[in-house]
Amino acid sequence: MEFSKKELIKQGWEATKANAFFLAKLLLIYIFISILTNAIQTSVQDQIALALIISLISTVISTVLEIGWIRIVLDIVDNKKPDIKELYQNYPLFIQFFLTNLILVVIVLIGTILLIIPGIYLAVRYQFTPYVVVDKKLAYLTALKEAGKLTQGRWMAIFLFDLTLIGLNILGAIALGIGLLITIPVSFLATSYLYRRLASGK
Repeated sequence: MEFSKKELIKQGWEATKANAFFLAKLLLIYIFISILTNAIQTSVQDQIALALIISLISTVISTVLEIGWIRIVLDIVDNKKPDIKELYQNYPLFIQFFLTNLILVVIVLIGTILLIIPGIYLAVRYQFTPYVVVDKKLAYLTALKEAGKLTQGRWMAIFLFDLTLIGLNILGAIALGIGLLITIPVSFLATSYLYRRLASGK
């Protein structure tokens, strides 16, 4: 199955425009929580036990928010009205999402240690694993296997698509960082449209 990078980015842009206020609110929530947790961690960094507890809480919060973000962008792609509650009410997926991502990180890390290129290959090959966990409620090796199937035979095309999105976000960062408020949602939505196309086989 072939896909057009330009078409996917255009879809991401149109979806971002259509949900601009909601997505802006979502990003501001992320930024606020990130600043708050970082400030708290910095303030207790000399107290090892407390710093560890705060770090664990921060990890839980960021993971739940990541799950919520994926669920929301998939809802937008599926033409469903996005709901801010999705940001936190998918917490039951926390354990399988966290552990599956941990396994993925270890796999990519091992590949990177083995001369970097294998790490890049594995990162692209299994990049849709978080989507599979949230979308299909799969976990661990099953989710990785399913994600691998989606990219099979399409690695180079997806790699070039990822590079295009990286370039897009670099441009957003150059624009005093403000451009990231646009390029980040566009990138996530474009990726979500690609995931849906790959998952549907169309």
